[in-house]
Amino acid sequence: AVRGPDERLMSQGRECSMARRDFCYINIACSLGMLTQSQVDELAAMGVHRYNHNLETARSYFANVVTTHTWEERWQTLRMVAKAEMEVCCGGIIGMGETREQRAEFACQLAELQPDEVPLNFLNPRPGTPLGAHPLLEPKEALRTIDRTLADWQRVSPNGPSRRVTMLMQKAFILRDLNRADEARRTAEEAIALGVDPTQLSPTTKKSLRK
Repeated sequence: AVRGPDERLMSQGRECSMARRDFCYINIACSLGMLTQSQVDELAAMGVHRYNHNLETARSYFANVVTTHTWEERWQTLRMVAKAEMEVCCGGIIGMGETREQRAEFACQLAELQPDEVPLNFLNPRPGTPLGAHPLLEPKEALRTIDRTLADWQRVSPNGPSRRVTMLMQKAFILRDLNRADEARRTAEEAIALGVDPTQLSPTTKKSLRK
């Protein structure tokens, strides 16, 4: 991970842009960290199609999980990217200790930004890491979070969510195997109704749908 692109990374971007122009046509997406205005301008001139830069969590909770820079620095990069007419991909992680109110705050901040894609994952606590002691979200709580986030977004932005909200299920662990088959089936049906890719469900949950 980098704070922002150095000259080596920018040079690689130029080379990639030239290769695309000379040999094929593909959209270029970059994820290089925080940018200056001159770097934004250069990426736009290169023909970068989309820029990925996550806010991670609500502004009011950000300092609890990130200490090397501020939420505002990330926000400024995203605003410059959007103004330069590159697509914006921006999301975060749910379940890092934030309150439900802060999840609603995060949804409203994303709605204000209006990104083109919103990848939202759920924390998978790893032993030995600073967030390793946090409990894994229960499947029902994860589904409620999806529902509330979309509802909060709708209230703030009458046009609804941006074009693609990929909120959904980092490697399916959050909709992990449930103890009872009938509950697994109900959970799977709720997840699919909210837009979860069925292929991301756990094997037991997918099996319950076939019964």
